[in-house]
Amino acid sequence: MFPTEAEKARSREIEDNYSLYCGKFGNVLRYFRNAEEKKNQIEVIQNVAGKLSRSFAFLMFTEEVKVQVVDKTTQQRIDDFKFRTAFDNVMDESALTQSYAGKTYFEMYLKDGMAHFHELDPAQCFPQYKSSYAGTEPPRFLISWEPTIDGMPYRFIKAHTVGYITYELKKLDANGKDLGNVPLSMFDPALPDWNEGKFEETELDYIPVYTINNVKTGRNVEGISDYEDLRSMFTELTRVQSQIATQLKKHGDAKMAVPPGVLDEFGRVKNENTEMFEVASDKEDGVVIPQYILNTNPQIENAFKEQATLIEGIARVADVSTLLMDWNVTGGAEKVGALKLRILPTLAKVKRKLRPYKRVITDMIVDAMAWEGSAQLQARDVKIEFNDGLPKDALEGAQTEAIRMNAGNQTVEDAVRNLDGLEGVELWRGRDEP
Repeated sequence: MFPTEAEKARSREIEDNYSLYCGKFGNVLRYFRNAEEKKNQIEVIQNVAGKLSRSFAFLMFTEEVKVQVVDKTTQQRIDDFKFRTAFDNVMDESALTQSYAGKTYFEMYLKDGMAHFHELDPAQCFPQYKSSYAGTEPPRFLISWEPTIDGMPYRFIKAHTVGYITYELKKLDANGKDLGNVPLSMFDPALPDWNEGKFEETELDYIPVYTINNVKTGRNVEGISDYEDLRSMFTELTRVQSQIATQLKKHGDAKMAVPPGVLDEFGRVKNENTEMFEVASDKEDGVVIPQYILNTNPQIENAFKEQATLIEGIARVADVSTLLMDWNVTGGAEKVGALKLRILPTLAKVKRKLRPYKRVITDMIVDAMAWEGSAQLQARDVKIEFNDGLPKDALEGAQTEAIRMNAGNQTVEDAVRNLDGLEGVELWRGRDEP
């Protein structure tokens, strides 16, 4: 029976991770011991989860993905496909999803004879694996969510299988229990209703849904969230920051100690003119100086140290450099080579994250071109190039390209492409003109 308890738990975990990404820690974590403690403390949340995900996305897709082929006509079609689908924007957004959810999915479809694609919500995706083998492709892929129609809950199911797509609508009770199928026309009359024996043929020998998993082990079918093993550290960091803020607020409520005779029995200043008054003093010099009595706490300094330690620990476990997250950044210019050495673990993880992207982007480009009539394009003909978005040393880059040209490893065209970032039509513009 769909969805199973395991599938429901999977969706809840993705939704919880999305709350963490959005900085809504209170929806997921419990850093106050009880309601009384929560009432008496200031809640301060530093969204380290969102910053962590954005740091990875920055290195993955700040620059446009270069997709290159030899054939000029096919290159123009690829450029058009990327433009009309906002390809690079979708990839950038998907990197955030891949980070918090551990996976991201793209669905491709044909509209007016042109290939299009969009990213799917991973909490609504349910690949139906028949094997626990990590490299297995699911023979069935369900996309499901629960719309409300006329104030009542329903479950919509779009099922991809090889060759066709089916659509169903089920009515639910208040507890989410399945009460059976109802006419799909209640949701969308334009869709073919599986209950009536209708379905959508794709004429494909594969399912046009593409999965990009985050870093994982060979024992996992799906990718692992970047927040794995970090929830306890997020909890402790929020607790410490809230305690610090609460103590600092108490410092703002400091009381002033004044000499005898200044206040009346109601705690008000006795005289309107307080520029001068006489006081008694038991001090040798006879001077009494008003002073603030602070609510000092010697543990605040230790709390700041613990906060810094937690932030460094989160960065270390997540393999993201504190430099990229704007923590402990020192001033001064730094060479690109030295910068890359400092963030080497992060760059290594980014490369692992991009490997499945390279394979899937290649498949999507080949499939999109086949749908549009360029069936001769093969995966080996597509060159995918990513850029980490870090600043470039222009002199070093020019010297590198010159060395490659002198060694006969590349052409002038290759050098221009690498240095100026040109591709497709822009790269060839003017080359064939007399």
